[in-house]
Amino acid sequence: MFPMMKPLEQYLNKTETELNLAVLIYFIGQGCSPMVLSTFADSFGRRPVCCLCLFCYVCITIGLALLKNYATLMVLRFLQACSVSALIAINSGIASDISNSKNKGRYVGFTSALTLSGQALGPLISCFIQNDQFAGSTYTTAWRAVWWYLVIGGFISFILQAFFLIETNKSIVGDLSVKPKSWINISPYTLLIKKQFHWDQPKYNTITKKSKVNLLRTLQIVSFKEVYFVLFGFGIQFACWTLNLNAISAFLTVAPYNYSIKKVAYIYLAPGLSGLLGCIISGRIIDYYYKKEVQSFQEDKKTGKLPKDAKFNIIKARLWSSMPQNFLCIIVYCIFGWSVKCHWPLAVTVVMSALGSYCSMSSLAYCSALLCSLFPTEASSANASYNLVRCLLAALFTAVFDKMNSAMTVGGTFSLLCGIMFVSNLLMYISMFKGMKWVEERERKESLKEEEEDNEDNAGEEEDNVDLDVENVKK
Repeated sequence: MFPMMKPLEQYLNKTETELNLAVLIYFIGQGCSPMVLSTFADSFGRRPVCCLCLFCYVCITIGLALLKNYATLMVLRFLQACSVSALIAINSGIASDISNSKNKGRYVGFTSALTLSGQALGPLISCFIQNDQFAGSTYTTAWRAVWWYLVIGGFISFILQAFFLIETNKSIVGDLSVKPKSWINISPYTLLIKKQFHWDQPKYNTITKKSKVNLLRTLQIVSFKEVYFVLFGFGIQFACWTLNLNAISAFLTVAPYNYSIKKVAYIYLAPGLSGLLGCIISGRIIDYYYKKEVQSFQEDKKTGKLPKDAKFNIIKARLWSSMPQNFLCIIVYCIFGWSVKCHWPLAVTVVMSALGSYCSMSSLAYCSALLCSLFPTEASSANASYNLVRCLLAALFTAVFDKMNSAMTVGGTFSLLCGIMFVSNLLMYISMFKGMKWVEERERKESLKEEEEDNEDNAGEEEDNVDLDVENVKK
């Protein structure tokens, strides 16, 4: 939506701050919606939730294409975010379902790249569409074509998804050899290739325990000590990336640059492509470093450097390779902010924006791989926790971006955010070196709680049996 801000300001007769509220409310919906929908995906299956979300997205986007006033924009942008944002968390859950520990980073990274390709390349496409005229439209109304473009693309995606998307939730299909009980979990494409799934020889032992619907599970995951330091650090990176895209359209279309919307489109190409590469490359780095850490761990246990009952530090294995680029991200965004403020050569701004996008998009792969490893049976809810933190942080700083720029300039704004990012990077080391102790304590408490619940259920069954025996004796 960033390239559409200026024409929407003219069409709706609103200020930049008021239009930023539309971005703010989108991020709020994007952060809160997966809290609810992801837990349904973990309980009832990925396929039905994905199809429902995409169908609602198409209907809501039609309303945006017919937009007439500011109030409608605010309401529909919130609903649009609620409908589509859950797909990000659910897609990570699908990648976790079909991968194992050795290749999880590759699958999650590639999935993250595809999921955020629209968010990364969207500004580029938006600029090109608005640069052309459709049915006699002008610069102030060509933004409607962007929404219609999304309607068409969303509807095609919905049709393909409804036909081809198979159910991967292991509590329903196991290793895909178990036929789903409900028709909503069966895709038409599955019926055409059902022999490949060996439904006649189901492996029921591969079915995992079904997750209960817990609407607060995402908030519980955020509150875990081994998680919230990581979520905050990567969330700040995403907020900087969001403001980076905002700054490109806000500052390069006015004096002294005065670039046209088409020239701005070419500038968006650099961060868009580098962001996609960041997800894909980082996924392979995650798997390589994980394999190296596993080998080192096994050797240390054989040589006696570690006790035989020592547990593998999955948090360090997933995050350690991200630290160089996390600190690089600080330098990059700081230079980007001052390059815009001091009107440095455009090449500096573009290169820094591309490097920042690479680092920020890579962080999504690292965080998703970690959360899927820590919560394998609740991958969608776990990734919804990261979605919640990063979107709320992006919403917060987007809402005050204009005022921060007025008070301390765009260079000062990015310098402040980079300072916060530096502190958050240091806090990640706490999770890497103490997180496994916290994980063991949490798992011990959860196992004790499950035992107590099982004992209560057994006691209740025994009481019921006693009552039945008494009634039979009376009879």
